[in-house]
Amino acid sequence: MYKRLDSYEEVEKFWNRCRFKDRGKPIGSWGRLFKRGDRFDFHVNPNSRDGDYNFRNCFASLHPHDTIEFNLTVEQLRNHAQTLGTSMDNIIPFGIHRIAMLRYRIWDADGLIPNPQKDSTVWRRKWEFRKQAPEYFQGIKFDMLTRECLNRQPDKLPLVEIPEKRLEWRRKLATYKKGLKVRVAMGCFTSHVIHYASGSVGYGDRQINWNEDKQIDSLYTCVDKEKYPNKILEDIAKSTSSSYYYRTVDKNVILHEIDRIFRITSIPLRKKFGVFEQEDK
Repeated sequence: MYKRLDSYEEVEKFWNRCRFKDRGKPIGSWGRLFKRGDRFDFHVNPNSRDGDYNFRNCFASLHPHDTIEFNLTVEQLRNHAQTLGTSMDNIIPFGIHRIAMLRYRIWDADGLIPNPQKDSTVWRRKWEFRKQAPEYFQGIKFDMLTRECLNRQPDKLPLVEIPEKRLEWRRKLATYKKGLKVRVAMGCFTSHVIHYASGSVGYGDRQINWNEDKQIDSLYTCVDKEKYPNKILEDIAKSTSSSYYYRTVDKNVILHEIDRIFRITSIPLRKKFGVFEQEDK
C-alpha cells in the first residue's frame, strides 16, 4: 500500500527512497514515477524492455510550485481508463471517470466529503461533486495543493450526425466487417495468430494502439476502399493475441476482437467519413 502523494514536497521525499532511479519508483503495481530535471513524471503501465520505459504512457507531470499537468490524449486515456479510474486517486489527489465516448471528467479526490464515515449521503454528494468537475483534455493543469483547475475549458458539444453520411458509414462498415468475418472463417488469420501467440514475440511488440493516427488512416482506407491487405490482417491478429493473452485464441475470439476494434475507433473513423456536422470544441 502506498501513501497518497499530495504535494511536490511529498513526491520528492517519496522519490528519494528510490533505489534504482533509472528504472523509476514503483507506484502500486500499475505505474512508475520518474524524475526528469525538476519535473516528476507519472507513468501508467510502463513497458520496460532493456530499461527503455515507454514515455507515451506518461499520464501526468508534476512541476515545481505544485502544478500538475495531465498529458494523455483522450484516445490514449481510453486505453488506460480502467487502471486510472480505479487507482489514480490512491496515488495523487485526483480521480477520473467517463461521461461519454472519449469524454472524461477529472476531479478533486477529497471534494465535498469531510467525513465519509458519518455522512450517510456521501455517495450522492460525491457524484454531484463529480458532475461539476472540469472535462478532461490533453494539457489540463491543476494546483496540487488547492486542487484548482488552472486552465479549464468549456465542456465539449455533443456530436451531431448527418443522417445520409451515417447511413453511408454504416453500410461500408457492415460490408467490411462481413469481409473480415469471411476471412476468419477461411482461416486467413490462423498463421498470424499462432505466430504472435507463440511467446516468441514480446508482449509490447504485440500491442496495437488503434487510435493512433496511422492506424485510423489505415482502417479508414481499408473500409472506404474495401481492401484487406496482409498488414491489416496481421495487426488484427497481433491485437487479438495481445488482448486475450491468457485465453486460447480461436475464431470466436478473433471475431470478438474485430468488433472491439471498430467499437473503440468508432468516433475517429466517423469523423474521417464526415459523419458529424462539427468537430469537438
